[in-house]
Formats: sequence, C-alpha cells, structure tokens
Amino acid sequence: MKKLILLVAIGLFLSGCMTLSSKIGEKEIDPKLIAKIQLNKTYKSEIIEWFGNPHSISTTAKGQESYKYVFMETKSKVTPIPFNTKMSVDTKYQELNVMFKGDIVVDYSSTRR
Repeated sequence: MKKLILLVAIGLFLSGCMTLSSKIGEKEIDPKLIAKIQLNKTYKSEIIEWFGNPHSISTTAKGQESYKYVFMETKSKVTPIPFNTKMSVDTKYQELNVMFKGDIVVDYSSTRR
C-alpha cells in the first residue's frame, strides 16, 4: 500500500503543469502604426501595407467599407495540485476598425485589453 501511495505521489509530482495557448491574427497591432493614420489623408493601400489583409471587411448601407483587424492571444496554465488544482488565464486582445469613403480613411477606432 505504501508503494502505491508513493507511486501516485511521484506521478502527480512529475505531471507538473500544463500550458495551452491559442492565437487569432498573425501579429499584434502596432500602436505606432495606428498613430500614423490621418483622417481624410491616409489611403486604403497604406492601411493594407501597415496592417496586412483585414480579418474581415464589411459594407455599410451608404456603401462605405470598413476593415476590421483582430489580434487575440490566450495563454492558460494549469498546475495540478492534489485537491487544489490551480488555473490561470492571460488574454491579450487588440482590435482596429477602419472606415473608408472610397479609398480614403474617414474614421477609425482601436481597442486594447
């Protein structure tokens, strides 16, 4: 019986912690590039050059295009401790929405968490 308890204890000790991660978007959205956006002066081609292809494109009822860029990275860490398993989750979220009239930026918004 003592050997069984010892084996279980060693197994739990060796199991260590487990880290999982997931990501949406290829790269983070650079705040320095967002600061370069100028209303009624920045072109769609510049936005694509700076941020790449958008995550999604939508069109308003007035025919204006909107590009949405998203970056999200989540890291979860699980530490199995008998009778008291610990889990922590760290999430980084960034979103950039750019509205165009023709090929010119007319509005934008960004979110960081």
